[in-house]
Amino acid sequence: MKHFLSVFTFFVAMNSLSAQVISDFEGILPQPETYLDGSDGADGYTAGGAFYPTSFDFGFWIGGWAISNITDSITSGYNNPYAAKPASGGGGSSAYALGQQNAMVYLNENLAGTVLYGALITNSTYAYNSMRDGDDFAKKFGGDTGNDPDFFKLLVRGYYE
Repeated sequence: MKHFLSVFTFFVAMNSLSAQVISDFEGILPQPETYLDGSDGADGYTAGGAFYPTSFDFGFWIGGWAISNITDSITSGYNNPYAAKPASGGGGSSAYALGQQNAMVYLNENLAGTVLYGALITNSTYAYNSMRDGDDFAKKFGGDTGNDPDFFKLLVRGYYE
């Protein structure tokens, strides 16, 4: 079974009793062309009233969320796991979150019960290029003839409490 990194250019708008809360990733990364994936010892990252857990083990980011501002939208393969295909976050943002392996977002207690108004989502460079071209792990979408059935599924679930 093939696992792709799904990039969530997560600009999340939530409406609380006092005002709209935006969960973006501006100001989290120390410099351009960097990422945070738990290798710094963090168990996740907080942005705009939400917590994005991450899991790093055996020298690799193995699940949850990574925060990135990598702009390489061309390089294919597993050596480019932290880039979004559009080379930026939503709405011109320089930073975004990448989710993999059942990544979940937890709202802070003061936002419990709020309405999520939206999220901007795109593919990672790795996933997009693999589906377009095929690679060592999977054939290109449509196969050689372009007629093979394929799909890429994103499942979003909401939980209360």
